[in-house]
Amino acid sequence: MNFSFSISAWQAFSPYHHQFSDWQQWAKEKETYCKAKEAVLPALTFIPAMQRRRLNLPAKLMFSALYHLDLPSDIPVVFASHDGETNRSFSLWLELLREGAMSPMSFGLSVHNAHSGSWSLFRGNQAEMNAVAANDGVLETALIEAVALLHDDAEEVAVVVVEEPLKEEYAVPASRAPFPYALALRVVKGNDYSLRYQGKDFSQSPNSYWQALDWIAAQCEQRREWQYSCAGGTWYWRRKI
Repeated sequence: MNFSFSISAWQAFSPYHHQFSDWQQWAKEKETYCKAKEAVLPALTFIPAMQRRRLNLPAKLMFSALYHLDLPSDIPVVFASHDGETNRSFSLWLELLREGAMSPMSFGLSVHNAHSGSWSLFRGNQAEMNAVAANDGVLETALIEAVALLHDDAEEVAVVVVEEPLKEEYAVPASRAPFPYALALRVVKGNDYSLRYQGKDFSQSPNSYWQALDWIAAQCEQRREWQYSCAGGTWYWRRKI
């Protein structure tokens, strides 16, 4: 499988990264950067206070990334995540065990497409909203959906990858991203980027599911080529610009 596309703009946010220069510094000091920074949540002053209080951490990061892309109100959106609402689900299970009941609102927000639905309501966006769950290759899987929408006559598509790693208090074996983040892209037709998938290559060990962070590092470092190995094979990236 191979396909091409262009990205007209992108934004990324985490509690430790609020502007491009933060990501540039992180790309140089990945092992120590977050340890030296204080976690600060996006202010989200563009959202009414009542609605803002209902958003959890991944939703706040997602809203911030999408909002700063200056998107049209009717653009299709592809939401993708490995972690999804796992932390909220664990919390609901514990609440149910303790109290025999759970918050209906919190339960309603625990589904995988809750954040994309919230964004749709906030923007009054009636365009197509897709929610993708992926074990790995999360960004690439979302881009497949986006390119399919472009071939279905969409002028552009917003792709947003959002991860909130499982909290350490839930002592279960699990891969965990180094920190929560949201990456949003405006994807359009073009050939600035080419993406090729090759089936199982046993010489490559699978990378971690938070490959979107490596994509950000590749932009900061102005890489032209990079690759990402997942359980089923390897994704090869190439950038012309």
